[in-house]
Amino acid sequence: MSDLIGRTLGAYRITEQIGAGGMATVFKAYHAAMDRYVAIKTLPRHLATDASFRTRFEREARTIARLEHRHILPVYDVGVDDDIHYLVMRYTDAGTLSDAIARDDLPLPRAVALTAQVGEALGYAHRQGVIHRDIKPANVLIGRDGDALLSDFGIARIYADNLNLTGDGMMVGTPYYMAPEQVRGQPADARSDLYALGVVLYEAVTGRRPFVAETPLAVALMHLHDALPPPRSLNPQVPEAVERIILKALSKLPEDRYQTADAMVEALRAALVQLSNQPNHPPAATVVLPAIAPGPPPQPATVTAPPPAAPAARRSSLVPLVVGGLLILALIGGALAFFGGDRGSRVDVATETTAAALPTIADGVLANGGPLSQPAASAAGVPLTDAAVFTFGAPVRALAADGTGVWASTAGGLVRWLPNGTTRLFTTADGLPFNDLRAMVAAADGTLYVANFDRVVRLRFAPGENVADLVEAQLLGRALGLVLDVSSLHIGADGALWASANYGDLRVQRFDGTRWQTALPLDDPALAAVSLDIRALYHDAAGQTWLGLDGGVVRYDGSSWTVYDAARGGEQPFYFFHLAQDATLWAGTDSGVLRYDSGTDGWQRVEPFGADGAVRGLTNLPDGGLLAVGYTSLARSADGGSSWLPETLPDQLRPGEDGFVTAAASADALWLARDSGGVTLRVDGRWQQNAAYGTTAATAFGQFVTDSKANLYAVAQGGGAVIKIDALASLPAPNPAFDGRYTALAFDGDAIYAASRDDGSIVRLDGAQPQEWLAAAQLPNTDIRALLVAENQLWVGTAAGLLTIDLTTKQITVVIELKDTIVSQLIVADDDAIWAGGHRENEIGYGVVARFADQIWQTWLLGELPNVADPVEVYALVASDYRVVLATGFAGGVYEYVDDAWRVVNDDAYSSDVLALAFRDDLLVAAGNTGTTLAVFEDDAWRYIELGAISGRVEALAFDSEGTLWIATSDGLVRTDIK
Repeated sequence: MSDLIGRTLGAYRITEQIGAGGMATVFKAYHAAMDRYVAIKTLPRHLATDASFRTRFEREARTIARLEHRHILPVYDVGVDDDIHYLVMRYTDAGTLSDAIARDDLPLPRAVALTAQVGEALGYAHRQGVIHRDIKPANVLIGRDGDALLSDFGIARIYADNLNLTGDGMMVGTPYYMAPEQVRGQPADARSDLYALGVVLYEAVTGRRPFVAETPLAVALMHLHDALPPPRSLNPQVPEAVERIILKALSKLPEDRYQTADAMVEALRAALVQLSNQPNHPPAATVVLPAIAPGPPPQPATVTAPPPAAPAARRSSLVPLVVGGLLILALIGGALAFFGGDRGSRVDVATETTAAALPTIADGVLANGGPLSQPAASAAGVPLTDAAVFTFGAPVRALAADGTGVWASTAGGLVRWLPNGTTRLFTTADGLPFNDLRAMVAAADGTLYVANFDRVVRLRFAPGENVADLVEAQLLGRALGLVLDVSSLHIGADGALWASANYGDLRVQRFDGTRWQTALPLDDPALAAVSLDIRALYHDAAGQTWLGLDGGVVRYDGSSWTVYDAARGGEQPFYFFHLAQDATLWAGTDSGVLRYDSGTDGWQRVEPFGADGAVRGLTNLPDGGLLAVGYTSLARSADGGSSWLPETLPDQLRPGEDGFVTAAASADALWLARDSGGVTLRVDGRWQQNAAYGTTAATAFGQFVTDSKANLYAVAQGGGAVIKIDALASLPAPNPAFDGRYTALAFDGDAIYAASRDDGSIVRLDGAQPQEWLAAAQLPNTDIRALLVAENQLWVGTAAGLLTIDLTTKQITVVIELKDTIVSQLIVADDDAIWAGGHRENEIGYGVVARFADQIWQTWLLGELPNVADPVEVYALVASDYRVVLATGFAGGVYEYVDDAWRVVNDDAYSSDVLALAFRDDLLVAAGNTGTTLAVFEDDAWRYIELGAISGRVEALAFDSEGTLWIATSDGLVRTDIK
């Protein structure tokens, strides 16, 4: 069906074919309305008229469409266009579990964690009555967040379905992962999926499948009769707890296996805890300054797999049955590879290691804070000893008052505010394990809890009224039983920490001081008609737990649920719970607040801002009143919420497009937090101008640019702020001339050229304000990714190649056209040669590097580089002393161009995904995707530095004119000296 390329199916324009099988063809397509790429699975035209085959396809679409789980690849749409039946799903190019296994890039904890995530997806599907029937590593995609996405429920059948399209006695699946009952042609159930999941785990931790033979038939029969080679016989590093899970899952008889996916997931989670508590890990005990250094990491064992076992004699009565099943398998198996399949992919996720392998704060292990404190050296490298982190404490997510001031959790760290205006921004340099803080709650003793997805951290500070140092940080995460991506935190009336999530099978957990426990029976039939999109949680003094949902409120009293009318219809978004000083419980919504009346056991609507006024926060005031916070307004009540008066703000402090988030009050002050960042303060009845407390104008940075005077600039990711870094100043200073749209910069003397991916225009700054230099309509491609000024030309890297613009005449010349290849790297080498590097966004393939010198172009497809076996792309390109070095990104390496030839620089010494490079004289620094290690290449040898002050992914590296290294990350800028 390649003739579909360029056509439109429904709202989707087909751009290319990315997979094909016996039942379906898969295309990449662009959906303009949502501005995203999708994958479209189409039914062949010649089969569209076959009623039974069409029924299979339509049933598959209905089955997938109702499976909504964070670890299941989602379906967006189903349609028919010109007799072509199609299914629209999320497009991802981040690779599969099969790719990771093939690269031998799967540490034990990560293998177990990904298997547990697939188990969670299966548990959910099984509860919906759906069996997958083809679990294998190629059907487990890796999302960009590093989590597993189970794909291809293409042959799943609902338990109650009686269509019998596959026929009795026919096996469906992939022989390497098929349960014995599937080989016999018997009906598969949930335990068959768990058998296959056990095979996946076996392969993930040993690097090979349990049964290997020359033919699929021989493999299938080995599953029936052969004894399982123990995983520890292939890899002695596999813990006994993990081996026991595999042995149980791969029992020949279904009744001897795990009976539910939840039971297997529970065992996997317990094994993860044991992995984190191995002897090489620090003990889970309270640690104060100074820190206890972690021990050396475990050394990987060299494992030699035995040759495949020869197939034993088989029962002849089974052979015709299996052969018949394999005929169907040949048809279905092609379709099963339609998504994620076995095609090469890059995986843009951080490789997980045990806590002992990296000197960072370990899950469940207390570590010290304190400015710039670092753990001792590990076998992986020496720690970074001097690092300053510059980030931006905005936007504000939450406020917490503690009587003397407030804490603000932000996207760039934790900010302390005092009534006298004193502020302090805490980042990873001060002991935080990460800077992006999403949820926060304060305990009565001053302890703070903050969360970022599946990480919850307990923070304690030195006592005193002034801004003090962080003295303790404890990760309370997955190693202690947390299975949520946390959206809200709450300290209950019982003193325990509660956490909730917006999605997933288990959405509420309670921390009892030692471990996270399942807190509420969310599978209760009473909640069947309720959408459990949990926005907030409250546990009251009577032992009742209240949940604020996307459409209302529900309550659990310890034995049964109460569903209030508002929760049934999904009326309005829900924001928070608030307990007033008179013990009244309030709930904030998108149209006023709800006040609970215990006498009627009902909720009354109150509208501080009128019928359409959202209430984003309620705050108890020192005088006993209440303050309601709307998007742009404030209202005060002195009678428990019966009547409200508007609160007047000075005009200069009124929010514009950015609204208020919430408020907090102490005896001396009132703080207002804004969406765009910052906290407005009122002391003694007087409002104070919003003060800046971030050290930069953004948090996430993606690239560095140097001007003609060797000044260094940092550019925020996605077209954010441009920061001029002054090596002589203690802090970077924002450049106010840019409004944050620009993603590419180039310098021509004192003039700056800048381009925006949003509209494609190019502006020139030669004074106070940027002026349009070239309109987007004049450019052949407006998706601009890189700029460079050289030889009186503005070189422009786009999403389709490279072009030049004469600085005098503005004549445009297309230099190189590269289909689907983004030119994102442009540099000038010491011999004045122009170098360009390209990679493919949402694509799989080799990138391109090109050199222009003496009016001649040389171009290399990266597959032509030495020792390159898998597709690699250009992610960094630097030059120094007539040397050009490139980093080939995900699963790639580092290459150097000298003497008109390429040579491998890393050569097994540094094989991480390399995304960033920087030169200083003969010293080369590389950073990988993990964001935890710098590799320094000097005198033909690598040495390593652990980045204890960094939590986000490293995006770019650069040395300033003083030789100081700057690191651009998704969590801020980091400055350090490399000796």
